Amino acid sequence: MIVAMSKVALACSLLLAIGVLCPDARAEEYALEKAEKYRLSGQYRLALEEAERLLAGPARDKGSVHYFYAFMLYRLKGDNAKVKHHLQEGLRMDPYSWDTDDARRLLAKLEKEEKERLELASIPGAKVGLTLVDGTEVDAVEVGSSSAKAGILPGDKIVFIDNVSTSFMSTRAVASRLAGPPGSRVAVTISRNGTKFSRFLYRTTIGSSVAHASGANAKTHPASVTSSNKPAAPTALNDSSSIPIEVFRRTKTTEDCEKRVKQALA
Repeated sequence: MIVAMSKVALACSLLLAIGVLCPDARAEEYALEKAEKYRLSGQYRLALEEAERLLAGPARDKGSVHYFYAFMLYRLKGDNAKVKHHLQEGLRMDPYSWDTDDARRLLAKLEKEEKERLELASIPGAKVGLTLVDGTEVDAVEVGSSSAKAGILPGDKIVFIDNVSTSFMSTRAVASRLAGPPGSRVAVTISRNGTKFSRFLYRTTIGSSVAHASGANAKTHPASVTSSNKPAAPTALNDSSSIPIEVFRRTKTTEDCEKRVKQALA
């Protein structure tokens, strides 16, 4: 009994000594707890900043810190190359952590997306300046492209292309439909935070100015430079009548409506 109590007393003394003699360890533990509280409350930017401070000190040798930093950076859509680097560092330093499986899954996902981007870049035809992931989600928008000028943002989802639903399309299928002859136009419907809006995008070769040909001269189309959330201008239907009835998508209902309007105007 006395021996057992002396062992407990010795352990407590050692823990107390560690707390007193190693203030850096206590500060590190506090910073980790603080970062975790930020994460649990959804304050991912603050959690990332705490992790950055830890990586600037002795904690950079801990795999758990690298895991945490990588997960927060990925959640905030940061540089995927940095995310991969810190995941790999975490796996190297601490391959048996609770976070190991999640880290390996995320690393595999990033490598798959990178391979997919290379495959999508090989699709023939002029592009609209979008990089896609997970089928229809916009991952990046090329600066100066028709998509950028139309106000499309990372995180948007393409739900229709030329009035065709993308619900069951793969990323490659969506990218293939967006590609086409230089200067040609494609209509897309975008979903953002529950709101849908439509745009006309113009296909251009990479690095060229965003314009479409009109006869001998090329000019920027007004619909490609708007950044509001209003739907794109509707296309005029080819009709022999002199009355310009316009609809964005022809259906039985719009045909009936068009007929009634023409009768009323006659």
